[in-house]
Amino acid sequence: MSRSNQHPKRASRSGRSRSGRPDQNGQPSPIRPDPYDRDRLGRTGSGHAREPSINSQLARRLAGFKGRSSAASKARKAGRGTGQGTGFDRLQRVVVKVHVSRHRPGKVHGSVLRHVSYVGRESASLDGQHGVFYDATQEDLDARQIVQTWEQDRHHFRLIVSAENAGDLPDTNKYIRTVMARVERDLGTPLQWLAVNHYNTDNPHTHILCRGIKQDNTDLVIPRQYVSYGIRRRAEEVATEILGPCSADDIRREQDSQIEAERFTALDRMVERHLESGKIDLHPDKRIGFGADDRTRILGRLQFLQTMDLAKKGKGTWWMLDPEFGFKLRDLGQRNDIIKVLYATLGNQAGYVERLGTRDALAEPILSALVAKGSVDEISDRRFVVVRDCTGRLYYSQVPEDENFRRAQSGSVVELGSKAHRQNVLAREITMVAQNHGGVYTTVDHGAFLAKQRSEVTPDQSAARIRSATAKLVFVAGHNGAGVQQVAENQFRIDAPVFEKFTAARRGQTDLCIVSAYSLDQQVDARAFTWLDSQLTSRLHPSQSGQTPQSSWNGQFAQALERRRQWLVGQGLAEFTGPDQKAITFKVGAMAHLRSVEYRQVLTDIAGEFKRPAVRLPREVTITGRYAGSRELHTGPLAMITTPKKIYVTHQTRLLSSIRVGNTVTLRLDRSGKLALESNSRLPERTLFDHVQNLEPEVHQ
Repeated sequence: MSRSNQHPKRASRSGRSRSGRPDQNGQPSPIRPDPYDRDRLGRTGSGHAREPSINSQLARRLAGFKGRSSAASKARKAGRGTGQGTGFDRLQRVVVKVHVSRHRPGKVHGSVLRHVSYVGRESASLDGQHGVFYDATQEDLDARQIVQTWEQDRHHFRLIVSAENAGDLPDTNKYIRTVMARVERDLGTPLQWLAVNHYNTDNPHTHILCRGIKQDNTDLVIPRQYVSYGIRRRAEEVATEILGPCSADDIRREQDSQIEAERFTALDRMVERHLESGKIDLHPDKRIGFGADDRTRILGRLQFLQTMDLAKKGKGTWWMLDPEFGFKLRDLGQRNDIIKVLYATLGNQAGYVERLGTRDALAEPILSALVAKGSVDEISDRRFVVVRDCTGRLYYSQVPEDENFRRAQSGSVVELGSKAHRQNVLAREITMVAQNHGGVYTTVDHGAFLAKQRSEVTPDQSAARIRSATAKLVFVAGHNGAGVQQVAENQFRIDAPVFEKFTAARRGQTDLCIVSAYSLDQQVDARAFTWLDSQLTSRLHPSQSGQTPQSSWNGQFAQALERRRQWLVGQGLAEFTGPDQKAITFKVGAMAHLRSVEYRQVLTDIAGEFKRPAVRLPREVTITGRYAGSRELHTGPLAMITTPKKIYVTHQTRLLSSIRVGNTVTLRLDRSGKLALESNSRLPERTLFDHVQNLEPEVHQ
């Protein structure tokens, strides 16, 4: 992204020219100065022999920011002698969140574009329109077009800058540009960034996307210390220069509010720094925090944590902390954030949402209708879903942002934890086999263990489990702290407690499986073979006449099954059977008829939309066309491939779902029905219909 060269070049202390990326005329543009900047610190990355390294410069900046601008210096001096801690405390408070989004082709394909769409949504803007993106010099940018080239990079940075008094800033865009100009100077390189302002919360904030590539096409790596503290300090400096320093009363109120906060706070971080084997000593001779007030606040915080069973008073001045108090507080804060998001859709019910097993394994997968879904936060790709169990209680769980999450809609029938449950069962089997043989696992012993369960495990299932166990152990054996050591082929030494702890620590989220993308109400009278029909044929077989649904179903499932049963009989597709006439039997050809009716209707709809015939992808024929996304059927999604004369449809696969809409693909369906992707390329961004008109068909027998 090029920018106009509006400012003359400025030299650093070492005399080195501070050139940036080339402008439209091919000349290097300088690192942009800011109107509030009076800092004369040397620039990092200089070639001068006496110039400090970037780490030493950043350390010096973060250790005291000496030579700071006059407003920041006054704020620092004003904090001295007030009992408020370090000199930074009189600066305007600004919250800065930074997330490094690493690009993994095929796994989070298009995550940059999806994030741009999310932060640019209408609901977050001031006037209800799409968000207006800007950079260092330009306004109203096409962010989607700009970030398309970023997907080939290794990573990009996402930032949220939220000043406590953001509403008092006269010009938010100018404030952000000033902050980013100082960040550029600290890092010694121009940055390619985009920003958009949000007004959908009680405090305005700004989302910033920064490319992870420097002007010389090398990866932009920002020191961890600067990510954690430096950017925030720069943002606080600029806000203080504009609005003036905070009052001592404001600072005291903010710090006191952390004592009973249901989240992880700065006081908790202070406690962590002073822990000794899970204990903290508040003796007056021990230096805690930056002053007497900090000690008093930490004591109040520990007393509050005691009411949450996260802390316990010991002998004298000692306190004992729960080993996972930090994790539990962060988890609680996350839950509160999710509840705020859910209030828009669930109202007061949002307050009763509980977290579904974080580090504890699910006893059984949960089958339910999706109540809601959303983002855990606005900066990362973490997602969550809310389901209702058979007792009516609401649960939320983090899930991967994959095709299943994107397909799921409110009311969709989903299953949570099926994959995790299988992995947990497998881990327990590995541990049991190892414990029965002196801490050594072998595939032979595993086979003997499964052979004793012939009534529950078939030979094919046994072989599949052994293969999965071997693959799992080979994978984790390369991780430190996994408790697994490979001693020979198909033989591993297992430290059971360490292995169980390692496995539990990796349960950060639950897998989501789409059982049916359609809600129960949509399935009741659908002219299609639905998931409810599959339940009627498997769970309510005539031989099980009169039985009630399994306990994992709640009343909604039972009612939907009964309504579907009545509809099928009324349409002449099934008939009541059994002595009490409660079970049903499908008539011959009824299920195939329902599948065919839905399939033909979808082909008709697709043909009408694209103005050309829609046909099934033929077998043993290679087709080259444009991937146009998918259509949801009750039996699963259909992928669409467009050519100038026809629209080809085929069953959606994980491989196809990872392809961006508009890409050129070459597919071949073999005789057995297996789909092979022979090529996948991308043309310059235009509309799908422009591509279709210019694409010559390639059909080879």
